[in-house]
Amino acid sequence: MFIAGEVGDLEAVISDAGGKHVAVLSHPHPAYGGSMHDGVLSTLSEALHSCGVRTMRYNFRGVGLSQGHYSGTQEWQDVVSVASYCSRHEMFIEAADSSSSGPAIYLCGYSFGAGMTFQALVRLRSLYPQLADQIRGCLLIAPPLQMLPAPVETLPCRTRVIVGARDHVVAAEDLENYFGSDNVTVIEHTDHFFVGAQESIFKSVEELVNGS
Repeated sequence: MFIAGEVGDLEAVISDAGGKHVAVLSHPHPAYGGSMHDGVLSTLSEALHSCGVRTMRYNFRGVGLSQGHYSGTQEWQDVVSVASYCSRHEMFIEAADSSSSGPAIYLCGYSFGAGMTFQALVRLRSLYPQLADQIRGCLLIAPPLQMLPAPVETLPCRTRVIVGARDHVVAAEDLENYFGSDNVTVIEHTDHFFVGAQESIFKSVEELVNGS
């Protein structure tokens, strides 16, 4: 399937696990082979499905069959385009509570995708307030500090951050200082690629979805 984006159509795929919620999954850096088929995103999708959350994976502009070209700074617009699509898609609206304005949406990203996800999140309240009201939570896996906006006083929604203790791209201490240590889970014995960290990813997803 394809979703209209700011610079052309974005290639995407829905994984239907039933339930009332949907999560938008954003992949790692396009210049290093990142795509919606990334293994960490696959684990993240499985974890969300186990909690009854549908997932929407997509390729950033210029990746796979997505139109446009890599920017490195404007891909947050792609996150918004996909989240907006989910907010008005008939499948998700029909599954949502009849008393709500639409489906509850989780924003999730890994590495570059995490940086773009959080950039989108902090802009939603001022640019897209109706969409912002539908965001239930955010999960960021190893977001590079240099891709994050200036620190905000209050996180826009419930936000969980996962980072490996041996991550060579971003230091766990830096993320704890940025997001607050209570919002960051440091996984021992793993690095930026999260080999062997499936159980920790599943646990963080469960905490986010269940609100613990």
